[in-house]
Amino acid sequence: MGSSTDTPVWTIDPQEDQKVTETIADARADKVYKESKASVAENPITNRRSKHLKQGKYKGMYRWKKPPYRFIYGADKNTHTVYPAVFDTRGNIDYD
Repeated sequence: MGSSTDTPVWTIDPQEDQKVTETIADARADKVYKESKASVAENPITNRRSKHLKQGKYKGMYRWKKPPYRFIYGADKNTHTVYPAVFDTRGNIDYD
């Protein structure tokens, strides 16, 4: 039997998710974005594909990576909410 720990305890903010979804232009990117959201919802802080950004424009946020795509998001530990910011290829994200 499954326990409550089997389900994601983090939610994706729907308004921010919609903004990011509207910027995705192709089916492959859309598929990877959905994968990234599912992965991040399980554990956005210590996810094996995520890194805490320590400098630049997105300082304090996290970057989930599956080449060539990057997913930048914020994570509120108090409300267990993930706030998507950017999803694109590495070359199209301005980190400065």
